[in-house]
Amino acid sequence: MQPGYFAGSHYASLKQLCRHAVEARHTSKLIEACLKQKKTDIKQYTRLLTLQRQESAMIIRLMQSMRLTHQAIYRADSTKQRPALGPPLLFKPWNRQQ
Repeated sequence: MQPGYFAGSHYASLKQLCRHAVEARHTSKLIEACLKQKKTDIKQYTRLLTLQRQESAMIIRLMQSMRLTHQAIYRADSTKQRPALGPPLLFKPWNRQQ
């Protein structure tokens, strides 16, 4: 994202997103290790898949709330990206003298 995209009020959500991404990666490694065993414990495998599903759902929810998904970036009527926010206005249009 562009510099300044996240304000200080977004840091808590951003930290949670990072935490859930790390946990999802760790869960993925546990699933791989579980599948490499000669005799896979189905209960443990099912629990790990449930954890993975929960982490994925939380990551999606956090990304949507911070507008980091493709829907927030790309226009629905074309393949072009939405225009980036420009520099802040130097004047407020409603205060402009006519």
